Amino acid sequence: MLLNKMWFPYTKIEKSSKKKNVFCFHHAGGSGINFSKWNMLSDKVRFIPAEMPGRGARICDKYDHCFKKVVYEITEAVKKEVDTLEIDDFVFYGHSMGAIIAFSVACCIKKKYKISPKVLFVVARHAPQMPDPSVVKSTMSHESLIDEMKRLGGTPDEILNNREYMNMFINRIRNDYKLHEDYNYGNEKLDIPIIAHTGDNDYGADVFSMTKWFQLTSKGAAVEEFKGGHFFPYELGEKYVRHLIDEVSFF
Repeated sequence: MLLNKMWFPYTKIEKSSKKKNVFCFHHAGGSGINFSKWNMLSDKVRFIPAEMPGRGARICDKYDHCFKKVVYEITEAVKKEVDTLEIDDFVFYGHSMGAIIAFSVACCIKKKYKISPKVLFVVARHAPQMPDPSVVKSTMSHESLIDEMKRLGGTPDEILNNREYMNMFINRIRNDYKLHEDYNYGNEKLDIPIIAHTGDNDYGADVFSMTKWFQLTSKGAAVEEFKGGHFFPYELGEKYVRHLIDEVSFF
């Protein structure tokens, strides 16, 4: 399978489209399928969701715990997708773990190919130069990880109470945390705008924490606070997506 189709399996081929193109990177335990649904809300913006191994269209792929390798592969996939779809400009959007992946890929693609997204949206994740406020580790027990999921919200009770599904889901969460724990900030900075989104009940990524992203760009940054917790984009649903579409259309 081509690298870009492996990482972006939900993209519809539309060469030279006038749509704004948003590469999306999901949170730990998530899937690109969630972003794919956002395409139904706009004919002006095309969301291009990345899919991590071990879920969705890549359910049979082995999990990868090497952060640098994942970033390198995504960088190559983005470049291939940009070339294949004849994209003139693009945007990066990352939620939680996806925010640090988006930032890292933006740094990598700038260094290797001298191209950059028009803007980087970082959602519900503290800036990488700051200490990690989370106490969650991949080595935690099954029960402890479930308790953390309950604290963060965003997971329906019927799923939390489904033992068979939770065994599979916790395995995915644990592997994503292993990947996230392999990240090390290397003093990288960007020269593109950074827009930070946070929920007013997300205490691990509050407004003050999100302002620290301002230090990582020379082209200006902003923070927007929304109603909700760590998973506020899903809690707000269509209302949030339409707001995001309006913001993307501005650039």
